[in-house]
Amino acid sequence: ASLPYSAVSRLLESAAGGDLESTRLAPFAAELAILAPGMVKLVPGDVPKQAPGDISPDWDRRRALDTLARCVRALCEEQPTVLAFDDLHWADASSLEAILRLAREAAPGCMLLLTYRDDERTASLDSLLAALDRERLGAEVSLRRLTLDEVDRMLKATLGSERSTRADILHVIHRLTGGNPFFVEEVLRSILDAAGSIEGLDALRLTEIDVPRGVHEAMRRRSRDLSADAKQVLSLAAVAGARFELSLLQELLGRSEQSLVALLKELVAAQLVVEETPNAFAFRHALTREAVRSQLLHHERRLLSKQIAETLERAREGDADLRLSDLAMHYYEAEDWEKAFEYSRRSGERAMALYAPAEALAHLTRAIHCADRLGGIDCSEVYRLRGAAHEAVGELEAARLDYEEAAIRAEAAGNSRVRWRVLLNLGLLWASRDYAKSEPYYREALELARALGEPAAIAHSLNRLGNWHSNVGDADRALELSEEALAIFRANGDLLGTAQTLDLLGMTCVQAMRFGAALSYYREAIALLERLDDKTTLASALASIQIGAGTYQTDMVAPALSLAEGAAFGERALTLARQMGAKSAESYALWQLAFSLGPQGEYARALECAEEAVRIAREIGHVQWEIAAECSFGAVLTDILATDMSQVHLRRALQLAREMASNGWIAQATALLVEALVAGRDVESAIDLYMPGAPEQPGAFGTRQLYAAGAEAVLASGDPSRALAMAKALEAATEVPGPGQPVARLRRLQGRALMAIGQPEEAIALLAEAAKAARAHGQLSHAWRADAELAQALLLSGRREAAKEAGTNAIALLDSLAVKIPAGRLRDGFLEKAMQHLPAALRRRPQDLAAGPLTGREAEVAALVARGLTNRRIAEILVLSSRTVETHVANAMAKLGLDSRSQLAAWAVEHGLQAPPL
Repeated sequence: ASLPYSAVSRLLESAAGGDLESTRLAPFAAELAILAPGMVKLVPGDVPKQAPGDISPDWDRRRALDTLARCVRALCEEQPTVLAFDDLHWADASSLEAILRLAREAAPGCMLLLTYRDDERTASLDSLLAALDRERLGAEVSLRRLTLDEVDRMLKATLGSERSTRADILHVIHRLTGGNPFFVEEVLRSILDAAGSIEGLDALRLTEIDVPRGVHEAMRRRSRDLSADAKQVLSLAAVAGARFELSLLQELLGRSEQSLVALLKELVAAQLVVEETPNAFAFRHALTREAVRSQLLHHERRLLSKQIAETLERAREGDADLRLSDLAMHYYEAEDWEKAFEYSRRSGERAMALYAPAEALAHLTRAIHCADRLGGIDCSEVYRLRGAAHEAVGELEAARLDYEEAAIRAEAAGNSRVRWRVLLNLGLLWASRDYAKSEPYYREALELARALGEPAAIAHSLNRLGNWHSNVGDADRALELSEEALAIFRANGDLLGTAQTLDLLGMTCVQAMRFGAALSYYREAIALLERLDDKTTLASALASIQIGAGTYQTDMVAPALSLAEGAAFGERALTLARQMGAKSAESYALWQLAFSLGPQGEYARALECAEEAVRIAREIGHVQWEIAAECSFGAVLTDILATDMSQVHLRRALQLAREMASNGWIAQATALLVEALVAGRDVESAIDLYMPGAPEQPGAFGTRQLYAAGAEAVLASGDPSRALAMAKALEAATEVPGPGQPVARLRRLQGRALMAIGQPEEAIALLAEAAKAARAHGQLSHAWRADAELAQALLLSGRREAAKEAGTNAIALLDSLAVKIPAGRLRDGFLEKAMQHLPAALRRRPQDLAAGPLTGREAEVAALVARGLTNRRIAEILVLSSRTVETHVANAMAKLGLDSRSQLAAWAVEHGLQAPPL
């Protein structure tokens, strides 16, 4: 800021030494060298080099600025040009004056891009911004601070890593920086210095973070003009916390409120702190506070922390829970390990109870550190809680290590109750990776619970073992164990235990394909969980209930609720999981939603959910959820006839399921892959995949899904009689939850089999029922197929008009579904392949196919829009009124989900629409 024209000089010298051809700058170099000495090297040899001040300094300056303006205009004449000035809060006043002149004299094709940090503005910068605003020379874009996820993306990009940042490091960086990208970069550099390398981040133990030099410098500039008393307040406030109360400072300093407010105004004016409420202030950035703290001696900080902790404890005597986190931090800073351990432990427990696992990690790690300093303390429960926090944020390996350490310490201390809880934790953790390894933990937990003689412990253990039996396909044993647990909870008046057991019973009934009972259990569980505010179990129940809605997993069974209602539950589950920051719950909610949204034709959203579910599951190492997410991804792609892509995802799911030895997921992944192969007309491969493990009866969940897929493959292979028998067996095994429509998929299967056998009238009746049932239930992916198959049957029976009507219904539905598929190859492929399901006589012409959901007239108008014609000219060509053309344009844009005329033109070109002769 003390070097005149430094910003302009840097810009010119950067251009001269960069990609900009020197010949374009050379004509101006001699005079611009007054502002940027580095330009001298571009001055042609026959041009005299004039030193600044040969005539007069003011004339030199004006001449140089005139030349700069001419230079910029010359550049803009050749091509559009951007002049970018970064960090203007550090610019000298003369550079800012030059920038204002460039803005005033800018030629067409010239853009000035100015960036600055709002909390670092100088008087000169304020003057420039006011002039630009007053003269309407520019537009300002305020960038919001980065969210937690955006900080994670920035860190991954900076480190060149696909893996998400360790949760505790991510939350510390976000808390310290407040989402300020400059501070994020500075703090990351500081952490990397401490870790030694990117790989060293995994082993890094975060206690204190060195404040980066850039932050120190910013803080030094702001505080240099403060009075001595204001600096004293600043130091004490920095030790007190990122947020501090006026009343606390008063008690600590013994000053009057009036004098203290005057000192705080100094700090506000220096942009170091902000007023939050009449009694509360906060540092503008957590890093500013850290910079102030780091300037104090260790002994000073320790004494001040002790003083603050004791003051807070006295002020909150009898109600210390209100300031648990503050007390934990200050006693830790004061090195009072005993009190720090107690308050940190309680803070961690409270954070977990509030569904804030990342915050709990920080408190519990501090508690463990205190316990190490004290020695002789049983902190097995602290390790167990930290394991749960690691698991909640998706760090499964760290969770396993903490759980195992907790088990060792609990056994050594003779703490059987903690050991019992750890056994359940370990069983649940292994259930996400390897079912076989989880069962011994559950059995040992049940034995230990019976030895303890605690009814609640016995009931929880029965539930977990029951859920294991459910997942391996033994629904009867699972129901027996969970019903025993439910009886114990009800007898003891344990509402939370009752709600959690109802949730598990709901899932067991789903696995057994007893959707009526499942729905009843889930509705009761959800009502109780909402009352009890158990967000974790509630998120699970809300996501799980939609399985009974006839999704891709269960569309061979009579649904217990509509797909729309199921998806509404799923969206609530996703919102709740994200609010809690629970990655595992988020992935679960996402893939369940994908299974539910796809059959309704909400393809773009379903694909987005499936893709995000896969990403999260891989990131946290949750193999079971990765299998499920890949299955959901493959199912949606099969539905939109992108079978080559779907098979990639489904083969991956099947491979993982086999590695995990999960019979349930092996059956589901195999079933979906068989369906994808049949849809892709690779019937031989579908039969080869199905036959080795073909079930003899429909069975429960995965087995029934596989049986239904097998029936599709058998029909496609040319054995309609056997396929018909399998479809009837599926229908006979279906529990009907209540009065309602027939199962659309089973009616379609029977109808096609009867048509192949040569019984078209019976086929027509069943396919008409299927189309009606599919629409009533919102299964649009079945509805258009049923219409197409009905058209085929009607045509074979000689009823051409009725066939045409069914074909028109199929095409109309296809058009409405196509717009919900991402534009391009996926949408075009869907429309093209879907037409093959209709009788040839009823298929749309290629021109109509390209037009997608548009009518013929709308397609003609769109093609003419793509030629750049106005509505008036289009009206003349098509012999229409301008208002009619305007209506066609608006209708076409609405059908395609477009916002502008230019987007409609681009769509018409992309889809090859041909305009009528002009």
